[in-house]
Order: sequence, then structure tokens, then C-alpha cells
Amino acid sequence: MHVLLMCGVHLLAAVRRRQPRTWAAKRLQRWFRHRQQQRARKPVITEDQVLSWVEDGDFFKPDAGKSQETREKRAKESLKKGVARWRARKAREKAEGLSGPQQRAPPADSFLAKIVETSPNTIPAFLAQRAAAKPRDCEVYQLFTEFGNKLNQSEEEMRPYVHRLVTINWIEEKEDLVLVEDRHWDAWAIPEKLVVLAKIEGGKTGGAKKSFRRDCQCVFL
Repeated sequence: MHVLLMCGVHLLAAVRRRQPRTWAAKRLQRWFRHRQQQRARKPVITEDQVLSWVEDGDFFKPDAGKSQETREKRAKESLKKGVARWRARKAREKAEGLSGPQQRAPPADSFLAKIVETSPNTIPAFLAQRAAAKPRDCEVYQLFTEFGNKLNQSEEEMRPYVHRLVTINWIEEKEDLVLVEDRHWDAWAIPEKLVVLAKIEGGKTGGAKKSFRRDCQCVFL
């Protein structure tokens, strides 16, 4: 028996080498016949059997009026919770002696504090009021930190320029520097040495695919 099995294996291997298409076709036919036999052995489930497994209340479409009542009930419950939180906050503020609109403390950075003082109720003032004393850590911030080291300028001396670019005008990536035109650099009062270094680094990014419009909403300070 073992000898016959080995002979069959060698015969199949020979057919596979000499007639690969015939061998593949036989394999595919054998797989298909085996699949058909497996399907024939499986029991066929009828529709009556499926219906016997479920009950009338398992699947139903809710009534439109009842659905509206459910949504309205949920909305009222959500409003009640929101009003309760509002009343609790007002009671806490009254107990602490706070009433009316609260005044934010001036920014810790002197440059941002000057913007809030000289340009109240403006977008720059809003951004400056909510900004941290240290500019956001981004590519432009790191780049200007390197410029400061090259020019022997401290971080405090470089901070106003970084705030003008990053905090107020959202110039955060190196490729964004190419979008800044000469009129922006002049209006932002950026020193010429920093402008030259920034243009060099911005040019290394491959150039800008877009530019500011003449009527852009950049903040000029």
C-alpha cells in the first residue's frame, strides 16, 4: 500500500512538471467536486424554519408619532440637565462673589499684553489674550530660535518676532515663509537679517504653490 501511494505521488509530480495546465485543471475540478459534495451534505434551511425561530415582536417599525414623543422626551431631559448645570455654575459664582463677564488676566508676555491694550476687541487681541507666553513649538519657532543663536539674540529678544509670525498670523511651517511678501516683513517690523535668513530657509522647501492675495487678512502691527 505504501509503495502504491509513493508511486501515485511521484506520478502526480511528473504530471505537474510535464503538463502543468492539465495538472492545474484536474486540481480545480477535484476542488469543485469536493465543494459540491459538502454542499449536498449540508441540510437545507427552509423559509418556514427561519420564521419559526423569530417572534412577531422581534422586528418592527416604530410608529412615527411614538418616535417623535421619544425624541422630544430625550431632548427635554437633556435640556433639564443643561439647565441644572448652568444653575449650579451660577450659584457657585455667586457664592464666590463673581458676577458679570469675567476679565482675563493680561498675557504674561509684554508684546502680547501690548497688543491687548492697544487693539482691544480685535482678532489680534483675541489671539494674544489666549496665547501662552511662550510661542507654540513649531518649525518656524525652532527656526527662529536657531537664528537667534546665530545672531547672539536671546529667546526673550526673539519672542516678539515669533509671536508676530506664529501666534498672530499662523505662520508655523517652513514652507509658509515663502508666502510672506516684503510688505508683510516691513509691516511686521522684522529685522532685515532675520528676513534674509527666513527667505533662504523658505526657498529650500521648493517654493510656494500659492501666495497671499493682495487683500489678505494678515494682521499688520
